[in-house]
Amino acid sequence: MLKLPKRDEVAKGDKWSVERIYSTDLDFEEALLNSKKTVENLSSLKSIEITNESLVEIINSMVTVGRDVNKLFIYAHMKHDENRGDSHYSGYFSQAQSLANQFGEMLSFFRPSLLALDEKKLNSILKNESLSFYKQYLEEIIRFKPHTLSEKEESLLASVTESLGGASNIFGFLNNADLKFKAIKTDDGEKFLSHGNYILYLEDDNREIRKQAFQNVMSAYKSFENTFSSIIDSHIKGERFFAKSRNFNSTIEASLFEDNVPLSVYNSLIEAINDSLPILHDYYQLRKKILGVDELHLYDVYKPLSFGSPKRYSYDEAIELVLEALKPLGENYIDTLKKGLESGWVDRYENEGKRSGAYSTGCYDTEPYILMNFNGSLNDVFTLAHEIGHSMHTHYSKTNQAPLYAEYKIFVAEVASIFNENLLKEYLLKNAKTDEERFIILNRYLENFRTTMFRQVMFAEFEKWIHAESENGTPLTPAVLEDGYYNLNKKYFGDSVVVDKEIEMEWARIPHFYYNFYVYKYAIGFATSAALAKKVLSKEEGALDRYIQFLSAGGSDYPISILQKAGVDLTTPEPVLNALSLFKKTLDEFKKLIK
Repeated sequence: MLKLPKRDEVAKGDKWSVERIYSTDLDFEEALLNSKKTVENLSSLKSIEITNESLVEIINSMVTVGRDVNKLFIYAHMKHDENRGDSHYSGYFSQAQSLANQFGEMLSFFRPSLLALDEKKLNSILKNESLSFYKQYLEEIIRFKPHTLSEKEESLLASVTESLGGASNIFGFLNNADLKFKAIKTDDGEKFLSHGNYILYLEDDNREIRKQAFQNVMSAYKSFENTFSSIIDSHIKGERFFAKSRNFNSTIEASLFEDNVPLSVYNSLIEAINDSLPILHDYYQLRKKILGVDELHLYDVYKPLSFGSPKRYSYDEAIELVLEALKPLGENYIDTLKKGLESGWVDRYENEGKRSGAYSTGCYDTEPYILMNFNGSLNDVFTLAHEIGHSMHTHYSKTNQAPLYAEYKIFVAEVASIFNENLLKEYLLKNAKTDEERFIILNRYLENFRTTMFRQVMFAEFEKWIHAESENGTPLTPAVLEDGYYNLNKKYFGDSVVVDKEIEMEWARIPHFYYNFYVYKYAIGFATSAALAKKVLSKEEGALDRYIQFLSAGGSDYPISILQKAGVDLTTPEPVLNALSLFKKTLDEFKKLIK
């Protein structure tokens, strides 16, 4: 049975250059000690009376120390994710988290102190020309006034953040380090099953392999159903505590308030997707016909609809494809990306204990790094383009914004990543030489629609439901979670698919349920990026400049305002409805290729 390589067996060129953050662990440890002292010294800021002049000093001190804390955290979590089973770096990660929480606790005085000022003084601060640079930052704080507590209460909340936020860490250890899957049995022997190759097996031509992969993964989660349900229940109770403490009516209200996004955006997205489920069901019926099966099971829905084995790509081939596809974004974008890729931005392949999935990370004082578990599928090529979108967004933001505004909101984070996927799809379609190639690409795009719009909104609906159940006093037992998730799958897959009972445990493997109403942003990002990509590719006047300005905006304005400047208004249902129309149009085009 094949085994994954250990971390020290991975070639240097296949790893990210984390040593560019700290050359050695000793450098990290020294920086950690120094930062602990500077964080403790922030307590002196509490005694400073807030004036126009002192406000600048306080904010700049917080930003400076925060940059050091962020840099330490990025290094620690990257090293931790290289091998979740390495206790040495687990210790680093724990220390970095503690420092970040201590930093937050030290700064907990600032908001209540600022908001304790009378209305006249606050307005005077906002209108002061010498503070114009800080206006957006200060307005954002003042917006939180109804949800900001006294200094003592804020300090207390900050002090319990680490303990109440521990559920996510527990999930991470159990999911990535401790959970093991049974091997897949084949005529050629046993095949190793992991988070990284699970989807690869679900795409296999051999239906028995697909079935085993699905059942083995779900049965592993089932064996820990009480543990996983306890973890998610604990997480939601913690979020309820924070939401209630800050005078929010619900956890979803608290989460959306962070981005200044009205609840109507979330609810109308779910409503629009539910209205369009018949189109999705039509796609599943077509998939069933193409696969030639009497029953379409859940382990069949990832199988690429192509003849023969799916094409495999080397990592270098994937990079070449992505670079060509992204050329419409201009020379500066491509040159910057090439330099980054050549200097170790990407950790390419899976190794023993490595965190599953893919992500982009980084801060103002580091490169934007990408974690991949590249296996050579077309999905992996699209994932690479996706994460590059995040990293370039980070690069443009930190290059064009001061540290105070360099970090963009999560709400807009998925726009740049899915935008890149759109460009890759269009490039592949344009260069397709046969109907079979077009068939594969259109199928991939339909799958992208299915997984990013429909599947993520199903997750969003489930997340909204479990939080509401918890707020209504319903214990989130395994039975409650499993029944709720199973019934939701029945609705989304419809009568064309056999909704296998094992799917009731899938909720347990979704890390995004610990990110607090994050998943709907994938769907919003998909709809938004589809609109922006269309503008750029059609060479609409000013569209590329507006898009680069969007990448460069960071957190200098509210997310919806930044997107409006780029050319998409999410306060209307139009972007989502247009995206769903595109799904139907793509499906109709796909049908024409079926002989």
